[in-house]
Amino acid sequence: MHRSGNSPGRSRVGIIADRTDRQVAGWAEWADALDAGKGKMKLPQTGGCLCGKIRYEISEAPRLVYTCHCTECQHLTSSAFSIALAVAGFRLTGDEPQPLESTADSGRVKIRWVCPVCGCWLFSTGKPGRVRAGTLDDTSWLRPTMHFWTRSKQPWIMLPGDDETFETQPG
Repeated sequence: MHRSGNSPGRSRVGIIADRTDRQVAGWAEWADALDAGKGKMKLPQTGGCLCGKIRYEISEAPRLVYTCHCTECQHLTSSAFSIALAVAGFRLTGDEPQPLESTADSGRVKIRWVCPVCGCWLFSTGKPGRVRAGTLDDTSWLRPTMHFWTRSKQPWIMLPGDDETFETQPG
């Protein structure tokens, strides 16, 4: 299933659940309570690259939705930050992505998995681990609650006061 870059739900950011609900409810109960179409998530989630050659399915609620404000993500996304999901229950259903390696300032090798046809960055840190939120078919339920590399965030970005923030990469 190919989607256009201007689909209705792609620019909306909804609220998953408030922080208290997520801390009290277990992940399974939290995932069951989500309902698509009302700013809530429905499982499975699907997504893929821009050209449609690579598709994936996520069968479990993400453990985390976060933004990264590092300068490398700013360059890679041509934006002020990237948004990602820490996931398990991930399955590729299309072609295989190819690795794009770079070296962090720490010397650690980072691997980003991209479509060899359109170059879309799909996920990082193994296969998958960290899925790029913009590659989801439905982004209406997304609401980041953690923000990394805030020391390099753009000055006009205002972060919610109750979200967790980290000046660099959390340990």
